[in-house]
Amino acid sequence: MMPWMAAFMVTAFGADDPLRSLANVVERAEVVRAQFAQEKRIPGFDVPFRSSGRVVIVRHHGVVWFAMQPVESRTVMRTGPTGSGAVVATLLSVMGGDVVGLGASFQLTLNAAPTPDVPAWALELTPKDDGIATVVKRIEVRGRRFVELVTLTETSGDVTQLRLTGHTTATNPTPEELREFTGQRD
Repeated sequence: MMPWMAAFMVTAFGADDPLRSLANVVERAEVVRAQFAQEKRIPGFDVPFRSSGRVVIVRHHGVVWFAMQPVESRTVMRTGPTGSGAVVATLLSVMGGDVVGLGASFQLTLNAAPTPDVPAWALELTPKDDGIATVVKRIEVRGRRFVELVTLTETSGDVTQLRLTGHTTATNPTPEELREFTGQRD
């Protein structure tokens, strides 16, 4: 974590604030790679929609989802000030435990704070922003060093669970990963 970020968080949340302990626990690597398994339940459907694959999260660039099941596909989400870029910024904040960034658009409730003996944590995000609140009812995030489970409950009643496992980190993205964000793939 950048020293200025830690100083800001102490000022914004207070030295004893549990959210500060969360920000200190979650890995803040430039690149995080993981396997994912996603399950979406939609009211009226008996069987959930499932997908799985791998994800690459590159700070300041975005997220690339490589779905392997049920069909192979690639979804590139780039950072930016508007549209899907704002969604990506929220996703990057969730995945990086950026409580300062998330606090701008969400009411944060820490349901389980990390401690030295029990590093697990659970954070609930409730939209403060009216635009987000038209779609998102609640986001629940759980993890330890990394985000391990994200549950998105939509106002429509749809519920999506995203499980992340096998996390690895890197200081820099590979050239192939960077090409995903520039659109200059082979």
